[in-house]
Amino acid sequence: MKDAAYAEAQKAELKTEGFITTVYCVADNDAAAKAANAMAASGTQLVELCGAFKEDDINAVIAAVDGKTAIGYSSMSDEQRQLFLTKLKG
Repeated sequence: MKDAAYAEAQKAELKTEGFITTVYCVADNDAAAKAANAMAASGTQLVELCGAFKEDDINAVIAAVDGKTAIGYSSMSDEQRQLFLTKLKG
């Protein structure tokens, strides 16, 4: 998850038998790259970026990780991103 409001990265883990999902909430691409590299170093097999990451953001994280783990991403159209931002404002 990415939002400038996360001045410090936040982390949560969801565990099942044989599978762990770790969610990081970060403020920017640098923090995302740092978290992704830490996950890669600990053996994470896949980092999935949320829809808040645009193509340039995704490519920056992929470059920073340098093949140490796979990077996937969910996508959001510009129209849906605007809808989401409108909903956030209430």
